[in-house]
Amino acid sequence: MPKVVFSVWHDTVVDNRTKRLDEIADVPAKDFPYVVGNNEPRAFVGWDGFIVCDPSVNMVELLRAYFADVQGVASCGQCFPCRVGTRVVAEILKRIVNGRGTSEDIAKLENLAKHIKSNSKCQVGQTTPVPLALALEHYREEFVKQVESPKKIERVKLVSHLTAPCTQGCPAHLDIPRYVEYIKNYRFLDSLEVIRSREILAGCLGRVCVRPCEFHCRRGLVDEPIGIRPLKRHVADYEVFHNLVPGYRQGPKRSGKVAIVGAGPAGLACGHRLARFGYDVTIYEALPVAGGMGAVGIPAYRLPRDILNREIDIIKETGVKIVYNTRIGKNFSFDDLFDKERADVVFVGVGAHLPQSMGVEGEDKGYEGFVWGVDYLRELNLGRPIRAGEKLVVVGGGNVAMDCVRCSLRYGFKEVNLVYRRSRAEMPADQEEIKAAEEEGVNFNFLVNPTRLVTNDGKVVGVELIKMELGEPDASGRRRPVPKAGSEFVMECDTVIPAIGQRCDLSFLGESSGLKISRHNTIEADPIIGKTSRQNVFAGGDCVTGPATFVEALAIGNRSATAIDKYLSGKTVEPDELDVLEYVMTKVKVYWDKEPIKAVRGLTRRTFAHLDPKESIKTFDEVENVYLTRDAVLEARRCFRCYRVAGFLM
Repeated sequence: MPKVVFSVWHDTVVDNRTKRLDEIADVPAKDFPYVVGNNEPRAFVGWDGFIVCDPSVNMVELLRAYFADVQGVASCGQCFPCRVGTRVVAEILKRIVNGRGTSEDIAKLENLAKHIKSNSKCQVGQTTPVPLALALEHYREEFVKQVESPKKIERVKLVSHLTAPCTQGCPAHLDIPRYVEYIKNYRFLDSLEVIRSREILAGCLGRVCVRPCEFHCRRGLVDEPIGIRPLKRHVADYEVFHNLVPGYRQGPKRSGKVAIVGAGPAGLACGHRLARFGYDVTIYEALPVAGGMGAVGIPAYRLPRDILNREIDIIKETGVKIVYNTRIGKNFSFDDLFDKERADVVFVGVGAHLPQSMGVEGEDKGYEGFVWGVDYLRELNLGRPIRAGEKLVVVGGGNVAMDCVRCSLRYGFKEVNLVYRRSRAEMPADQEEIKAAEEEGVNFNFLVNPTRLVTNDGKVVGVELIKMELGEPDASGRRRPVPKAGSEFVMECDTVIPAIGQRCDLSFLGESSGLKISRHNTIEADPIIGKTSRQNVFAGGDCVTGPATFVEALAIGNRSATAIDKYLSGKTVEPDELDVLEYVMTKVKVYWDKEPIKAVRGLTRRTFAHLDPKESIKTFDEVENVYLTRDAVLEARRCFRCYRVAGFLM
């Protein structure tokens, strides 16, 4: 591990310049990425300072290279201080490293750093001067020495990357500031094209994404995050409302056939990108519909089926073939994909469709009125008959539990109770979903946990619960629920639905697949490109990570497609530099929740209409409405355009 010679980041200074390298403690600087791909950076420079690991690094040349890249990748040119100021800084630094600097140049750089930071409109201009100002403070002698003893400094080249807090919060690393800025300028189709470059299922994600980007929005440190998800929906719906189609087609034909197991978001994204590359792609799906949990897990009131099916049709238009009602391991074996179907590569993107056991007495007896949450939602979403009762208990605190309780109200249950072993504060479900369930009339019962099913003549008539209290935090960071002895009581009901988690069924792989399976019953695969222990098999989504999100599955599907293209082209299968940098930047923590921000409050987040809860429980029609154009533009204007430029000296 490299030593930290000097670092200044988040206002914390570590100065080991007077020590020999063998005297420096092997303590990593906070948030510093020590490995980029297979290399160890000599230095890192970015929006909040810099970190030096090699004492031979010349700070003047490091800053020269940094500002040269700022000009190339970041400045939008819409305000004078950033557009002109950063260019002048780059020119002065270039003059100094070429041996033509003067003492006045140092003073000019100091003044420019202050002026650009104070007067720029967006974060490019407000952050790129920060490392310059800090270098002039902590490495001033290098600037003075170069001016007084002028000689040409050997050039270095940085590996630079443009990112943003919201972009790094997004598993697909979508260029959110760019698509939001297009909306601000009424360029809705341009915005949609930016989104689809990484998220082909834009209309779906505009409705069901759990929006990690919004939790990394710096606007939220001032008042409220901008509405990134509803803005995405706005531009996707704009295309629908205007009867437009993107017109994606298969690329020029390439040699190679790819078989994909599972038509969920991972498989669909992978197939779409590979078809655009020109490959022959066939997706094998066990269900009669495509979309994975988007089709059989997420209710129509959150994700209308016409939106999902339209986006699947867009993917199929690129030449992707989907074979339905075909379960690998039943209709034919995993090895048959290579032997009978003549696939050169297989991508496994199956979801987590099996329930996690509660471990309570009676759950394995087949009682009438007991149904697992994933099975309940699947049957309901496929339009198959489901026994409806009067009183329902759903066990769990995640999004699947929320979907179960909200669906049950619409399906005709009169009394719907949710029981959760922790408090509301610890619930992992999306807060918007929790709030909607409360408004629609779901009864929440916290700090209780089931112990056994109460039955009569093979039918559920109740569930025994025990009261809990919160102890010390567990591995998840949440306080661990502890049973209170002697506090058992019975809640009457005729239906119990556990929704406490899901797992994958990998039995279809058989014993000869050659894939390594983890102790969690997931496929072991590279987290960036999905490469497995078998060179012609890639995997991603729930079958690798365990139950995760729609956008996470879609993101790995995209990256795996690029890796598969390399494999079929005879190239070395490794992550692209961009993918590596995006992965590395998640370790740098672009979003800092303690960051002091000086900004004017008062531009409140725009809202959109919802169905009245009294009416919404009568229908599976979509609950949320879309932003009106005026509101979408006003919401986009709330964006701070928080781009960050990172530079690695390798």
